[in-house]
Amino acid sequence: MPKCESCGAEMVRRTARRGSRAGHEFWGCSNYPKCKKTVNIEEDEGQIEANNAGTGESSTWLQHTHLRARAIKSGYQSAFMDSLCVPASLLESLNMDLKDLDAFRHYSKWRIDYPVCTDIDSDDFLASIIAVAQKILMRGTITIGSSLAEERYAKLFGVYDVKSMNPWKLGTICTSDEGTRFNFDGAGTEKLFYEKTLKEFLGPFYRQHVIPQVYMDSLLNKQDVEHNYRDARVDFLITTKEQQFIVELDGEEHGAHLQRDQERDRALEKEGLKALRIKNEELENMAGEGFEELKGLLLDSYLAEPEEYSAEEKYCIAIKIHHQIMIALTELYYSGGLNLTEKTSLRVNEVSHIFSRDEFLLILKTIQDDFNQFINQLFKLYQSKKSINLKIERFEPESKANTPVICFGESTNCYEQAVVIQDMYLNEPISYSMKLEKPIRIDEASKKNLEYFLNLIFRKPFFWEGQYEALSRAFAGKDAIVLLPTGSGKSIVFQLASILMPGVTIVIDPIIALINDQVDNLRRVGIDRVVGISSDITNFRAKMNMINEFSKGTYMFTYVAPERFQTISFRESLRALTVSQPISLIVIDEAHCVSEWGHDFRTSYLNIGRITREYCSSDMRTPPLLALTGTASNSVLRDVQRELQIEDYDAIITPTTFDRKELKFTVKTVASEEKNLVLKGFLHSYLPQQFRTTAASFYAANGKSSACGLIFCPHVNGQFGIVKISRYASEELGIDARTYAGKVPKGWNEQSWRKHKQEVATDFKNNKFQLLVATKSFGMGIDKPNIRYTIHLGIPNSIESFYQEAGRAGRDRSTSRCIVLVSNDKKDRTRRLLDINTTPEEIDRIMKNERSWESDDDITRAMFFHTKSFRGVQNEIADIIGVLDLIGDVGKKRKVNISNRVLERNLMEKALHRLLLIGIVADYTIDYANKEFEVYLNDCDRELIVQSYTEYVAGYNKGRVAQERQKLLAIGDIPLKEYIEKTCEILLSFIYDTIEKGRRRALREMLAASEEAVESTNQDEVFRNRILRYLESNYYEEVESIINDEGIGFKELRCLCDGTETETGEIVGGIRSPKDALQLRGQTARYLESYPDHPSLLYLRAISEAYASEPNKDIIRESIEAAAKFSVERYSVSEKDSYHHISWVLKTILFRDWELYLELFNSLRVKYPKKEFLRAIICENDVDHDMLYEPAVHLFRAISSEAIDVL
Repeated sequence: MPKCESCGAEMVRRTARRGSRAGHEFWGCSNYPKCKKTVNIEEDEGQIEANNAGTGESSTWLQHTHLRARAIKSGYQSAFMDSLCVPASLLESLNMDLKDLDAFRHYSKWRIDYPVCTDIDSDDFLASIIAVAQKILMRGTITIGSSLAEERYAKLFGVYDVKSMNPWKLGTICTSDEGTRFNFDGAGTEKLFYEKTLKEFLGPFYRQHVIPQVYMDSLLNKQDVEHNYRDARVDFLITTKEQQFIVELDGEEHGAHLQRDQERDRALEKEGLKALRIKNEELENMAGEGFEELKGLLLDSYLAEPEEYSAEEKYCIAIKIHHQIMIALTELYYSGGLNLTEKTSLRVNEVSHIFSRDEFLLILKTIQDDFNQFINQLFKLYQSKKSINLKIERFEPESKANTPVICFGESTNCYEQAVVIQDMYLNEPISYSMKLEKPIRIDEASKKNLEYFLNLIFRKPFFWEGQYEALSRAFAGKDAIVLLPTGSGKSIVFQLASILMPGVTIVIDPIIALINDQVDNLRRVGIDRVVGISSDITNFRAKMNMINEFSKGTYMFTYVAPERFQTISFRESLRALTVSQPISLIVIDEAHCVSEWGHDFRTSYLNIGRITREYCSSDMRTPPLLALTGTASNSVLRDVQRELQIEDYDAIITPTTFDRKELKFTVKTVASEEKNLVLKGFLHSYLPQQFRTTAASFYAANGKSSACGLIFCPHVNGQFGIVKISRYASEELGIDARTYAGKVPKGWNEQSWRKHKQEVATDFKNNKFQLLVATKSFGMGIDKPNIRYTIHLGIPNSIESFYQEAGRAGRDRSTSRCIVLVSNDKKDRTRRLLDINTTPEEIDRIMKNERSWESDDDITRAMFFHTKSFRGVQNEIADIIGVLDLIGDVGKKRKVNISNRVLERNLMEKALHRLLLIGIVADYTIDYANKEFEVYLNDCDRELIVQSYTEYVAGYNKGRVAQERQKLLAIGDIPLKEYIEKTCEILLSFIYDTIEKGRRRALREMLAASEEAVESTNQDEVFRNRILRYLESNYYEEVESIINDEGIGFKELRCLCDGTETETGEIVGGIRSPKDALQLRGQTARYLESYPDHPSLLYLRAISEAYASEPNKDIIRESIEAAAKFSVERYSVSEKDSYHHISWVLKTILFRDWELYLELFNSLRVKYPKKEFLRAIICENDVDHDMLYEPAVHLFRAISSEAIDVL
């Protein structure tokens, strides 16, 4: 039963009694009349074109079946699986045509029946190991196995590359024979029908199409019906290629229960399942109305036994049964059928109609080796000394060994410990909820061990820079900010970590293109227990089905937009999920969107750290949070840390360099009116020449070797919009160019455009066309290895934005071209627009009076969007006042619903965000359907407002805290509402003074980098160095300034370590991570070879050593002592100043490591016993009180001792 998106209550099925929809059914909220949310049941199912992986497939796959059926005999239990293993080459081919993939999905279902074991090992650790093992194996409905298995079977059958196969032979493993039985209750009519009638109609493999004794609650989608029929079963569920229906066999007792049976049939029919009733006498006579209807339904469904199996088919079937047995083993170990820590053995009944004896024995040996290696690697991962040594043998009928026997078919009557695997043919995916086990921390994961799983799951041989370090933090249960360049494999960090831990992962992505791309990438490597919940899913029932499955733990990964966390229904789904499944990881992708300093800032990302931790925690455990970003300035990085509450210094994972050597840069300035002609020149001549080929060859379709490209446009519509540029490329150059953007172009309706985008994204990844013209909404949303070039038709908003978008090229590490076409037609106008002293009001005047369609250039086009984001302090104040009027009394802690019909939703949300910053608002949720905000207010007073505001300012610029606090204190004694308005005005002035100017400075830096490159004879080198200096911590100039100072360069030293404040209030530079410290340590050590007695270099050596991951305490102490000694003896520094220098160094080290500071202080206190040294430390500005305690105690003792001596 779906839940109401407005209030989270359950929705019930009702019928309209009047109006235009009288007689039609609809979903109505059970909270009526308090909540009047309704949804039409007949909503167009065609609106949603996504499967459970959200990738543009048939809507059939949205609805999962939580299948339950009676086990095949008494004392047994059954488990239903949905996972088929195929060769990697075949999966790659299937991913090119989703219809072929759907065909194989019909053969991915199977069941395992095995004895119930009451003597189950209660070892939670072993249970977690098996839970992870099964999670890995069951990661996809169509997945791949190990390289070991593929290589051995390829050699055995002489097959090394399978591109296609008729999937029906995958269902011919379990043959029918006289020794197989399903133990039916009661009379023999069901047995006769199952073993004789259906076999005659369907052939020797009939059992895969028939499931006896299915529980009705697993076929019905309504909880009220589930309650009525919870223990009821249908006789048979039959599925063929053409249809799916129920067969009920009616004996004489049927007449007494006619009304009940009719109600059952109607309930099934509402779910699309026709109930066919056949009387017992019809079976005996093989004639009658029901019997004849059955014959008609099963017409042409007979499947004969294959005459032979090709080498390719044997290869694929071997991989399939290998996978099934591996999963069956995990089920047996988990349920107690096998003991994981003992040397055990298992027998497997031969599949003799497909494999020779020698072939089957090698298959068993491969399964044995693969499974033992697999489980033992998991033991190593979880730092256990345990091991497994399972022996798998061919079953010999005369053997009396008392070990389980795996059979392909219902051979339970033949063997006491039979474990039965039976294939099933079903249309719907079977819901699989992962084993409920708690995550286990791994403090030191082995890199070699993790590379085994990296190869097993993703077929990648080794880690790229930063991946292993980030994985290690995730396994240790620690948060991390993964700051690695675009194309460096950030996603694989959380994907691998999540798969190797019990539980599910929540991934928050800012744009739909990115969600769809990541889901698609996972499917391509055989991981499709994934869902992307986004606004692309317009069908209410489909979305509710997804959310319900999510709350049951069906998906390993759930990708959601940040806005989803603002809805009550999704928060409640998280609560429901954490009851049954642990959340192993929270992932914030494109984490720079958290920061208001960044160009991609999203208000929906605010509070995301607090909300995810609150709603994803369970059993007193909060899952680690991984924040991923390709680029982040110092201010953005600090913002991300604060907003996501990741303060651990070691949490930041940075690369040695951001340099993408495979990217080659070209910048050209061009007048706006000439852009199309210049673009034509680049496409027609320049690019083919750079790749030493002709235009015809360069743009020819060539599969994975195609030279694909991206053109980034500033707009959707207009002269430089995606529509006109794609048409220009197609008509003028004959290039198959298609379009993609978040905004709907003119002339399209939203539904058609949504479908178009999905098709374009899939076709582009499958190399069905070579050139995509897109807005930057695609800049964060594509992982395609063979993009050979990008062209920016307008100047990007910042160097960071450019590098991220251009970084879509060359992801396979092959040389790629990145071109920027810049139009700066009115340089004086540009200078005034980008001058940080120009006020927003003056910018608005320039934009209104000095630009037109004819005079627009890249700068004015960029500033058009800038002024939309920064509309002026007074305009934003008016919005805030409007919201305050809707809220009413803001002095009390309470909840209030306000309508967003007065203001645009984004403006109202921005106003609420401002009120949240100053402590008025604690949280808010959004009811998108009813256009309402549910706002949670704090107990509000002036003290809270001052505290909240100053904390916000401190996060950007500590130097302005005192000044900003004083502004609030000077407001005076006025009513609270007016005080809030005045505070918001001060807040907005600060934001405009820092963030607004910072945005324009970023655009100015991008323009300056472009102009410097244009004037150079080596554009690539100049532009690259400018980018890297912007992105990386480059210490050459800073260290040189220390050395070249007339004194000891102590001021420059402090700037180098703490960073410097720009005129906009942004802090740039500073030591940001252990890798920064290592880079600085190495550079300082080299300089000390030439200047061995330089005090500030020695202090820098101490600080960089202290900030490294494993500091050498002796070097730190010796460096500080040497610096103090030389500064006095050789650099004319007073003893008093020297003490203050030491005090600052100790304060800097204290922020890194309290214990290290204490040890150093006690050592230096002996070296410098004077009271002036203690006073210098106590007088150090902006220090933690912990730093003051020890020197204060020793100073007090010294003064007391002197006083005693005097007395």
